[in-house]
Amino acid sequence: MSGRVAGKIVLVTGAASGIGLASAAACAREGAVVIITDVNSQQGEAQAQRLAADGLAVEFMQQDVSSEADWRRVVDGILVRHGRLDVLVNNAGIAVIAPIEQETLEGWRRKQAVNMEGVFLGTREAIRAMKDGSGSIVNISSIEGIIGDPMVPAYNASKGGVRLLTKSVALYCAQQGYRIRVNSVHPGYVATPLVTNAIGLLPPDQAAALHQELLGQFLRREGAEADRPGHAFALGDPVVRPFRRQIEHVAGFEQPFLGRTKVGEDAHRQAIDQALVALFAYAPAAAPDPPGRARTHRA
Repeated sequence: MSGRVAGKIVLVTGAASGIGLASAAACAREGAVVIITDVNSQQGEAQAQRLAADGLAVEFMQQDVSSEADWRRVVDGILVRHGRLDVLVNNAGIAVIAPIEQETLEGWRRKQAVNMEGVFLGTREAIRAMKDGSGSIVNISSIEGIIGDPMVPAYNASKGGVRLLTKSVALYCAQQGYRIRVNSVHPGYVATPLVTNAIGLLPPDQAAALHQELLGQFLRREGAEADRPGHAFALGDPVVRPFRRQIEHVAGFEQPFLGRTKVGEDAHRQAIDQALVALFAYAPAAAPDPPGRARTHRA
């Protein structure tokens, strides 16, 4: 443990499983006090207790990220218990495979409510909590927020919205003089419950074909890690090596991780963890520069 986020108060949404859980565990191992939230209270509480039993400072709060009242309750609760919020990781999301001709208005709106409006609400609440001090907001978008996919137009739209919302809010915080950095991370295909559950809703023949054609290019073979949630816990296990300190003043930045075709499976997951920790490991001493004019400080 290098303690690069030691003592920081970190909120990670959608952290009962998958990338959220792996990221929360990585932050806790680095010395942070981590609050994990999820709509699944049973699983979230169980994971928080498991991590706490390992000596990590992790607690759970139930939350529906599409609820404005829930966001206010969660952030206010953190401020009462811990006095501040240093980091928000907007990770919660849902995905259902439905091409444009099969998508329903109800389904479309639900995906936007969780994936896009949840990030909006969380970002707004985090700014309220951080603007008199400093902080970092990391929005988990997706490679699907950069490239199009014919099978998930609603997911594409929501994650693309997260990408540009991030840039907009980074500019706003810089203009206001807030010492808050806002950045996005864009993972490729990772075997999380979100991905596997979405595939599982397809007819068996289509699910098998999609898994073979698409996910098989990126995901690890079934093996030693198969007992861990969606294989994604490899994100939080090994060393979280620091990115260079030049990221300290970066805002409006997007970090894609394209998957196994670019880097190895473990390296892919470790890289996401490294990015998350690096993005908020250093509180900015001054307001970050607007995107495109970031100062660089080499270690």
